[in-house]
Amino acid sequence: MTLAGSRGSRRWAELQAAAMPICQTAAAAGIAWWIATDVLHHTTPIFAPIAATIALGLNAGVRTRRAVEMVLGVSLGVVIGDALIDVIGTGPLQMGLTVLLAMSAAVLLGGGALLASQAAISSVLVVALLPSSHGLPPSRLIDTLVGGAVGLVVLAIVPGNPTRLARRTGEPLLAGLADALEAVAAALAGRDRAGAEAALARLRALDGLTTQFGEDLAGLRETGRIAPTNWYARPAIERVAAAAPNIDHAVRNGRVLARAARRAIDLEPATPPGLVAAIRLLAGASRTLLPEILAGGPAANETAQLLDAAARATHALDDGASLSTGALAGQVRSIALDLLVAAGIPADQAARSVRRAATAPVS
Repeated sequence: MTLAGSRGSRRWAELQAAAMPICQTAAAAGIAWWIATDVLHHTTPIFAPIAATIALGLNAGVRTRRAVEMVLGVSLGVVIGDALIDVIGTGPLQMGLTVLLAMSAAVLLGGGALLASQAAISSVLVVALLPSSHGLPPSRLIDTLVGGAVGLVVLAIVPGNPTRLARRTGEPLLAGLADALEAVAAALAGRDRAGAEAALARLRALDGLTTQFGEDLAGLRETGRIAPTNWYARPAIERVAAAAPNIDHAVRNGRVLARAARRAIDLEPATPPGLVAAIRLLAGASRTLLPEILAGGPAANETAQLLDAAARATHALDDGASLSTGALAGQVRSIALDLLVAAGIPADQAARSVRRAATAPVS
């Protein structure tokens, strides 16, 4: 496939992943406009679709808090803009003063960057595009409240598939971990220092996916609280949310493992085959772990692989361990523990199982 074709395929996949948020946002904007024009009979309800669109922004995160901040920020900007243009009129100085006062008020009220920026944007729109609405309550303020409410209602009644959304970043994250562990094993087996460096770079590159995974889960947990159609998925999403910190620990320990592999290649004439096999077992368990967490099953196959990895790493020390080999074995055991806890095994029980694996025979 050509580079252009690869980019086109990636962009198409990104569009497919964003299809539900796009449809939600489009529906919310249309409904907000309809309510403001046909139900409330406002002539130019620009703030209704704007508020709905911002409330349903494409980035995953804590949407309820964002929507509330947005409504407060836009409302503040509308009120200040309306009040000032009634008194001082419009012009460049008035524009600057309106933005200054709107953002300052947002900060004094304890708002974050979102509230301050929305206050500034809405005040600019009031001064630049629309004449004073006069009268209380102003129609623009009502439009803002309508748009924010519509956005949240659409989010609640037309949510995306929660388990599919959890897989969207979770599966690439764990697949990336598995690929990097496979690369570490191959580097150790082939005495390939450059391969160990490349595996370390792969693991470092997973930071973005780790962050995105956490943000996606935060959004899914919140949607599960407000969307009745997503209540069925709450237990699965809570299991994945509980697993996420341990998956992050496994990625971090993977980086330590890759650095230890690089040192072992530099300092040791060979790596015990049992350690290479143990790292490959970690990779295999990582690759299939997320569906088991979502299903709530015992993850029996993954648990067996992880305990086998811990056993092989420990037994690899029997042939006479160097400091480098010991560091590798320790990291294999740490990653096995991280992933066992991610699979839902209580931490103390997982630790006991890893310790017992040291005395278990290896197949």
